[in-house]
Amino acid sequence: GINEPITSPTFALAQHYPNGHTPLIHLDLYRIEDSQLANELFLQEEEEAKSIKGIMAVEWSERLALDLPEAWIAKLKYTKNDKRTIQVIPPHNQ
Repeated sequence: GINEPITSPTFALAQHYPNGHTPLIHLDLYRIEDSQLANELFLQEEEEAKSIKGIMAVEWSERLALDLPEAWIAKLKYTKNDKRTIQVIPPHNQ
């Protein structure tokens, strides 16, 4: 239900989309190599997502040093003709 382009927040680190059916916070940890700093940013944004009853999408989540057993994992695969497929894995299948 988000009616605007969703872009990678690589330079801003986080983009907020509060006006969708479910609000979205999109976090990109690519530029944060220190896991403690990544953890702090994640936890701050997670608190915001909970307060607005939203969800978070996190790129480069391997930068985190947190155990996130409730997290869903999305795996993107590139196919022929520059197409992409996504596999979404629920928490209990990881």
